[in-house]
Amino acid sequence: MSENEKTVNIVDTEKFISKKGINYFWRGHNSPKSILHILEKNSYEIRKRYLQIQKNFASNIFEKISRDKKDKNVQIDLLFSSLLIENNMIKSPCLTDLLRILALEKELNAIECNNLRYIGAEQHIAESLKLLCKNSNINFFWDQISSPSTDSLFRRLWKWLPKFLRSVIYVFHYTFNYWSLRRADKPNWHKSTDAIFLFSYFIHFDQKASEKGEFNSKHWETLPKVLEQSGKFLNWMFLFLHSPIVPNTVAGQKLINNFNRNDYKKSAYSFVNSYFSLGILVKTLKDYFKSYFYFLLSNKKIENNLLSLPTGWLWPIIREDWRNSIFDNVAIKNILHIHLFDKAISSLPYQKTGLYLCENQGWERIFIKKWREYGHGKLIGVAHSTISYWDMRYFDRMDKMYDIPVPDKIAVNSPKAWETLESAGQDMSQYVKVEAVRYEYLNNYYQLKKHNNNYSNLSKIVNLLVLGDIRQDTTERMLKDLEKVFLDIKDKFVIKIKPHPANPIDLNEYPKLNAEIMNMNLNDLLSSVDLVFTSVFTSSVLDAFCSGIRVISYLDPNNLNYSLLRDFNGAEFVSSSGDLLKSLKEEKKDFKTNLSKPENFFWLNSNLDRWKGLLGLDY
Repeated sequence: MSENEKTVNIVDTEKFISKKGINYFWRGHNSPKSILHILEKNSYEIRKRYLQIQKNFASNIFEKISRDKKDKNVQIDLLFSSLLIENNMIKSPCLTDLLRILALEKELNAIECNNLRYIGAEQHIAESLKLLCKNSNINFFWDQISSPSTDSLFRRLWKWLPKFLRSVIYVFHYTFNYWSLRRADKPNWHKSTDAIFLFSYFIHFDQKASEKGEFNSKHWETLPKVLEQSGKFLNWMFLFLHSPIVPNTVAGQKLINNFNRNDYKKSAYSFVNSYFSLGILVKTLKDYFKSYFYFLLSNKKIENNLLSLPTGWLWPIIREDWRNSIFDNVAIKNILHIHLFDKAISSLPYQKTGLYLCENQGWERIFIKKWREYGHGKLIGVAHSTISYWDMRYFDRMDKMYDIPVPDKIAVNSPKAWETLESAGQDMSQYVKVEAVRYEYLNNYYQLKKHNNNYSNLSKIVNLLVLGDIRQDTTERMLKDLEKVFLDIKDKFVIKIKPHPANPIDLNEYPKLNAEIMNMNLNDLLSSVDLVFTSVFTSSVLDAFCSGIRVISYLDPNNLNYSLLRDFNGAEFVSSSGDLLKSLKEEKKDFKTNLSKPENFFWLNSNLDRWKGLLGLDY
């Protein structure tokens, strides 16, 4: 084998740069030499290895903090609520890089390599590859290229500020933004043992019901009414989020007051944010300063210890996530949550049963800990949406290693999610099966659509619905590709775009695309749709697919295939404007509605018998 054949080039650029040797591509899916392609091909092995590495890093940090004789409750809480424990692929794009490097390591073990060259701009990737090469006796070279910043001037200035100063600014910005929620009506908590506590996000409400001051959450759908009809009282607490229906805290305060005044005393409603006070502000700053200086003195030893581990060469990839979790906005936000939840949960009368939306967000660990501290009863995390193959948030509970706060059970609404968890080696005794309350409506939509699920007559105008992604960069790439093909399809397609609630879309950025923004509920839109174009990350793909509608999924060339249709017969994926145009022009007379039956994906029963059994209700 020649020296050139023993040289591996890792090409991490938009445009191909030709180099002597074997070229592997950091981006894209189609080439056999794509690292994402290799990763997907070896997904089970690499996912399992990643989870073990993440556990080792976390347990190592925990042991180091625990050995300190001083009271380090806040520091332990920061670990449990850190990005390292969250495993959130949206918040932490670096996790995809880590998985890529594990795939590359596997590939390097199978070939002869003397030299490895990284052609790219990312320092954390270069640093990790350099350490990998050092361990493997491979010569490493970095052809550093410039990466033009797409950040605004304000964003660049913000990044330039020290983490300490950014955190202080954050907490005062929070004070300014959420102080008005203190004026929301105080809840009249139900003290009966027949009361059930629910913690949720203040988002995804039915707009028509909200305008009447009536509570109707798309997260929970009919479950609250079923509980009330069974004689239960409901104590609700929300984490405030902005949305088109609730654009600011004034609107949120007004809406929650209407809920409290119009709900016939069966339910009580409150914001956790409304417990904020000057006292909590002072405690947050005090604990942040103490924690900041603790880690300032100890973190170098923590990180050096991690670098000395057999897999320490991966630490540079997630190092910044850890530092943000102990020094930056993530740290002070979680410390603020410690004091908010302490005050809020202590205000509750004893709650025999609690439900909360389970996504493994940092605040959840804090909430669970406070729930336990104040002696409340059974707590059930509700995986309200779906769980995909790469949704690391739900994999590998680490409470068996140390006392990390976890719920008593996690409610799972889907046979596909159950299979995913089982195949990932989870302890299935921690899970319980329930109906998918968010998706009950799909049975009706499926019946309406199953005889009219494609557009075999190409003279017909096709109603195309685009579902925006929570990630801004993915949404931009989707719409740019759609804009590129628009002239070729404009006579056949009417395009409507539903943005993700957390990621608004400005059509002025796509001047060649003639489309209309729609902020209606998805289930109100699907009845008039012929075709859906969506990203692989959004769970809304199942709303469309199970409604008997043809779906084209956009596979981001910079990311994994997160699609819930990942291994499903009949799923279509595109990753370029050329792929998209071909799919849009293609007739799909063989599209199989029987493959997209809602019961293939969800447990559905309008009587909610599984829920009733879990909560001890008559049925």
